[in-house]
Amino acid sequence: MEKAGSKGAFGRDGGRRLGFLHQGALGDFILFLPVLDALYRREGVSVFHLWTRPAYGGLLEGKPYEVRVHALSSPFWGALYHEEAWKTVRVPEELAGLDAFFWVGQSGARDLVARLGKRLAIPVRWIRSFPAQGDGALPVTAFLAKQLSAALGRPVEPGLPEVTPSRKAREAVCRLLASQGLEPKGYGVVHVGSGGRAKVWPFPRWERLLYRLREAAGRPLVFTTGPADEPYEPFVDRMAARFNGRRLSGLGLDELAALLAWARFYAGCDSGVSHLAAAVGTPSLVIFGPTDPRVWAPQGPHVQILRDHWDPEDVMEWDARDESPAPAALPQECRRFLRKIASAPHRPSAFLP
Repeated sequence: MEKAGSKGAFGRDGGRRLGFLHQGALGDFILFLPVLDALYRREGVSVFHLWTRPAYGGLLEGKPYEVRVHALSSPFWGALYHEEAWKTVRVPEELAGLDAFFWVGQSGARDLVARLGKRLAIPVRWIRSFPAQGDGALPVTAFLAKQLSAALGRPVEPGLPEVTPSRKAREAVCRLLASQGLEPKGYGVVHVGSGGRAKVWPFPRWERLLYRLREAAGRPLVFTTGPADEPYEPFVDRMAARFNGRRLSGLGLDELAALLAWARFYAGCDSGVSHLAAAVGTPSLVIFGPTDPRVWAPQGPHVQILRDHWDPEDVMEWDARDESPAPAALPQECRRFLRKIASAPHRPSAFLP
């Protein structure tokens, strides 16, 4: 962590309006949310200004504090990248009214943070968004909290990531489920894809798991896909047809959160969707390959992590013509998860509209 400027105090001894810039991927953002929750509880911060992806705003509506989401669309942010323009560009009002600002990013942002610190009359801090090589295998949320604790001079103690779907999203998904002949807590969700192919579990292993999921859960499977999942759609469609499932796509993040919150269970790879499933409290099996689950795993007692190994070249090696039953062999983590969902009692959803 580095700082730019040394003007004023913040936190409980100073202001209550904090700004954060976080442009990371969905999983990164969800792991960042407990920091805001902790600052609200311990420091009395009641208003946060976030410069982040607009789509993330819908995930924050259930928070007990006020969150104002801003896009990086004003000329000010672009000017920070130019040698001279940053010195004279007008500072946006929403920045000028803050008591402190934190830029959450990697080391390439440090020069920009220094320039921002010279333009704002408040403390400006750079927070590394996730551990670099040599930082150790500290979970991302704890890594962020450690840096903020050093900035504040007192502990920041985050809990688990929590997301509450908005009422509007719940109502929209309730209608969607009805159109598919489904009801809340009457299905499981599977998300095969990830942000990189190397993190996608090989298709034959997915097929074995899906075969057993259908047997253990006795519930329809809902397969979700997003814009990055086009290469996997033929496999997903084939699995949906084989296991009497449905594929849903085009959902906004808030609607996806509601769909996941109403699922009896979830299975997916290391992806933002898996972090969202864990954050809404759904029992989840999350499969890790090349990335370190000690750093990146979704958190919570309802999350089962499987660490597996595979060659990225084998991910999509799958014979669509093979109609034979999938073999029974599965890793013990999968078997443990299957036993858990098979024995779980049915409970009404806490998120009904």
